[in-house]
Amino acid sequence: TARRPRYSDIASRRGAQQPRSSYMLALLSSSAAYNVAVTGATGRTGRLVVDSLLKSGHSVTALVRDGDKAASVLPAAVACRELDLATAGAEEMRTACAGADKLIWCATGFTDAGELIDVRGMKELVPGAIAATGETPAVVMLSSAGVTRPAWDDAKKARLIGCSDIPIIRLNPGGILGKKCEAEQALRESGVPYCVVRPTGLKFEGWPQGRPFLSQGDVAVGRCNAVDLAETLVGVLGEAAAAGKTFELFTLAGHGRLQATRPSEEGARGVKIALPPLGTRRQTRSRRPWSGFRLTRRGSCPRRRSTRRTTCCSSAFRARSRTRPSSRWGARTSRSTAGRCAARAARRPPSASSPWRAARWRGWARAAPAASEAC
Repeated sequence: TARRPRYSDIASRRGAQQPRSSYMLALLSSSAAYNVAVTGATGRTGRLVVDSLLKSGHSVTALVRDGDKAASVLPAAVACRELDLATAGAEEMRTACAGADKLIWCATGFTDAGELIDVRGMKELVPGAIAATGETPAVVMLSSAGVTRPAWDDAKKARLIGCSDIPIIRLNPGGILGKKCEAEQALRESGVPYCVVRPTGLKFEGWPQGRPFLSQGDVAVGRCNAVDLAETLVGVLGEAAAAGKTFELFTLAGHGRLQATRPSEEGARGVKIALPPLGTRRQTRSRRPWSGFRLTRRGSCPRRRSTRRTTCCSSAFRARSRTRPSSRWGARTSRSTAGRCAARAARRPPSASSPWRAARWRGWARAAPAASEAC
């Protein structure tokens, strides 16, 4: 017969399996981290992106123009490589991005010749700089909402006037929106897995963090918190569903964020996504609006009652039981009803040959004292 395993044998087996599981967890956590190259890392948005990358466990390679400035404003854990995007070539860009898995483009500006750096970068520098591996975006571009709106026809502008008649669309300094749109199209045609994020009115102060919302179609308006923008740029790096997509981003202030972790499609790491908080909206019973008067017994009694739904009972009187008016409006209704019933009851009683009229007169006679006392 087979020997029953002792407790010491089971414990030894569990102990032997523990290093293997620890190794798997270490391997899983190591595969979750990317080496991300960031252009424009010393700018206001770029610094927030660098901080968000470091908090998420990624390593950062900053492509900067001024090394001294980068050393003074960026954390020591960031590897800085000097590169002037206005004059660099494709080979220099490839050397600066050596070892990087992803690229977040936060740079903007103009060359000495007046060319937008975004257009030059997407046409000449980005293709070939990052190896396209996996299904997730290899390049995440920071653009701007409204880049397609100056090219809308008059009918579309009139139909969507809330999106087209805003200051940045009317001014469009230097035609920068059209140039941003050209840079986006160049990135789409490069063949690199990409994701374009278009924030609405970017606010560094005066607009608190809230719940980020993503939309498509370039019709979003509103405000966007810079920290929420940086977290979104970092978050789409591991989202396979974001590859080949263009999103507009705005922040709904005053609403908290519920962070939920779900595994990505590759199963390599957990991705934090913003979900609406549950149970924050109270379910209330709908109330019908005030609808004037309604007859209690149509044709046989002229007594009327109000149908206001704000209190338990608003009628001046109901049948023979008197109730107190619930408002000044109810009191006025009661007085007018009492006067009308008294005037009708003071008329000469109808003849006995008309029983319907006699019944109606008796109703007026009973209603007049009750309405007078209710007032």
